[in-house]
Amino acid sequence: MFPHIRRRFAIGGLLKKPPGYSPVFVDVRTVLSYHHRLLAAYGFGNDSSPSVTAAYEVLRKNIAYFGAICSGERGENSMIRVATDIGGTFTDLVYVTSDGQVGTAKSHTTPAKFEQGVMNVIEAGQISPPEFVSFVHGTTIVINAITEKKGVKTALLTSEGFRDVLEIGRGNRPDYFNLEYDKPKPFVTRYLRRELPGRINYKGIETSPLDLSALPEILAEFKADGVEAIAVCLLNSYASYDHEAAAVARIKELWPEVAAVASYQISREWREYERTSTTVMSAYVQPIARTYLDQLT
Repeated sequence: MFPHIRRRFAIGGLLKKPPGYSPVFVDVRTVLSYHHRLLAAYGFGNDSSPSVTAAYEVLRKNIAYFGAICSGERGENSMIRVATDIGGTFTDLVYVTSDGQVGTAKSHTTPAKFEQGVMNVIEAGQISPPEFVSFVHGTTIVINAITEKKGVKTALLTSEGFRDVLEIGRGNRPDYFNLEYDKPKPFVTRYLRRELPGRINYKGIETSPLDLSALPEILAEFKADGVEAIAVCLLNSYASYDHEAAAVARIKELWPEVAAVASYQISREWREYERTSTTVMSAYVQPIARTYLDQLT
């Protein structure tokens, strides 16, 4: 749907980030000018290695593409910045053109297929994706999946001795004097929480090597149980994530289709309960978010 916007983001990180670069609202003219100067300074073809040659070729294509936008070749509504938000009843859109004109549109939300509501409101606004240079999208699809507990079946791999950290938590009681208080059930049931031998201390030094010999059997059991996502949270991985990275790499090797999320990718902070629960939440909704974004784009 928006392939050219992905190319736009590639410009800033291809060689160097220009002054004032923003990963969301990047000034296209600034980027073009900056990278024109880069090409002149470095000289296209000075380095004949395939990677550098390919990089410059991509850069040239991006410069040509956005040069056309900046010169107005894509029509009077070129360089439109668009924002949409999916609400419970309506999906709203607001856009700003390069000359400062502001437009709005509204369409009914389509709960069975949210991306259709987004396309409908774009059509209602009488604009088209090829004109977009930025697209900001707000949706509650992730928080809905969590609050309604409609995420995917998730498993957890953790260090020895930390299988029950989701239930132990911080050891506190939100309602201290309520003797009938029940903690919320963890998003990963206990039989889907498995331990891996190996240990890294708080300084990031390995004190016991990671043992992945049992991983094939564990993954086979997860697959048989219908698991769609795996959270990996090992002790002290905020200090060194070597063990987590190795575990995720092995998971991807043995089971490429499953969504695997490591805590070092999500929250490199101390305190095992907070880091584990955050990683589990990310794994729980990742396939849903990925499917939605794939359908939208």
